[in-house]
Amino acid sequence: MGTGDVSITEIRQPEELLAFIKDNEISIVMTDKEAEMLLGYMEGHDYVVGFAEGRLYRGDLDDVPGEIVWDDDFSVDDLIDTVCEWNYELILDMDAERQNPKDMVDFSNKQSKYESLKQEEAVLDKLFDQTKYRAGIEKLAEELANQFIQNLNQKGLDSSAKQLVSDIRQPAISGKAR
Repeated sequence: MGTGDVSITEIRQPEELLAFIKDNEISIVMTDKEAEMLLGYMEGHDYVVGFAEGRLYRGDLDDVPGEIVWDDDFSVDDLIDTVCEWNYELILDMDAERQNPKDMVDFSNKQSKYESLKQEEAVLDKLFDQTKYRAGIEKLAEELANQFIQNLNQKGLDSSAKQLVSDIRQPAISGKAR
């Protein structure tokens, strides 16, 4: 995906992200600390965000050394969703590591990092609740519940529970599973 001749301005500071959101009348409300967290996750995963002509872009810093490769299919909703996914993956990794520490100091360090990630998760969940993906998840949950009830009346509990688990495991909402 190319960006053509569009001149993209990088967003490096939280205030710049907040200004983009305000200037483009995006309904997501966040603090400068939350914006800083989002940008920090992006940087930590070798990405940057930028904007041009009212659109948000994600730039891959790792794709071509010394060059930013811009992806033009990106939004503030996508930014939040991506960071939520990365946070979740880090929580799983850190949880596994803290289950198998080298010693008590190692456990203490990993436990501290795990708790920090869980605190970030709580902040990110509140941001995620403002995205377009939250509405999709709620709709999917309602559909799954209705299907479960219908199956329960026709097939019984065991078969209905197995079908529900199968349905939940399938990627939801345009390929995004949560």
